[in-house]
Amino acid sequence: MAGLSDPVSPEVVIAVQAESLAPQVKTITLSQRANTLDFILSKAAIFRGRIIDQNGMPLEGATIRTDAGTGEVRKYDWLDHSTVDGHFEWNSAPTEEIPFCVMKEGYQTRSNWRLTPDSRDHEITLQSVETPDE
Repeated sequence: MAGLSDPVSPEVVIAVQAESLAPQVKTITLSQRANTLDFILSKAAIFRGRIIDQNGMPLEGATIRTDAGTGEVRKYDWLDHSTVDGHFEWNSAPTEEIPFCVMKEGYQTRSNWRLTPDSRDHEITLQSVETPDE
């Protein structure tokens, strides 16, 4: 649960995630001693892709995770590291557009980058922070 925003009329944001199912987020106002909220999880989208550098070379060990949008709370909790060939995959992704953060030491971080998990391969390019020798 995230954030009781007002003790007089408390609202709680609840996120439910399960392997191979799309996560779901709902907000409930706690109005009684016992409150009920139903979740019906649907089939998940698959979010996959490859992280490369500005020269098209795969980046091993880059971190990709869900992010919070500007002024938002991070709704989904997911993190992965790219493989030796730069690939990553989330098989329990939501079907809506969500913000991601992609980072690797020595490269510029891309945060609040909105993508839609849609089973196609996403190619993500990180720019090196080093200036090339001239």
